[in-house]
Amino acid sequence: SAPGRILWYVSGSCGEIAAISHLDEVEIGLPKELFKKYRRFGILEWRDIYGLCKGDIEREIMALKFSRTFPFRNRIPLSEIRAVFREHGVGESLQAPLRLPESAFQQLFKIGYPIPE
Repeated sequence: SAPGRILWYVSGSCGEIAAISHLDEVEIGLPKELFKKYRRFGILEWRDIYGLCKGDIEREIMALKFSRTFPFRNRIPLSEIRAVFREHGVGESLQAPLRLPESAFQQLFKIGYPIPE
């Protein structure tokens, strides 16, 4: 739910958190409605949206409106993410939105964006 933060996890061979954004708004709706409303931002093509809803245009999907995105100075590897999650009792699945305790977020933020000495 907004307001909130998004930690951008890059999957694949690198498996790391690379950036952070501010979550401004979450909207749930039908694919055609959301595509019409947000297509001027040029993020996804209709074929991408159609695939997301598995061809069922009556299936609701979620649109995230975010801002103030910046890359971390240090990308956070999966091994460190898992260690922080274990320390704070957070499940390790990164497949869906996840609510983190503030202390876990702060620890990850300090790893990704350390204060120079």
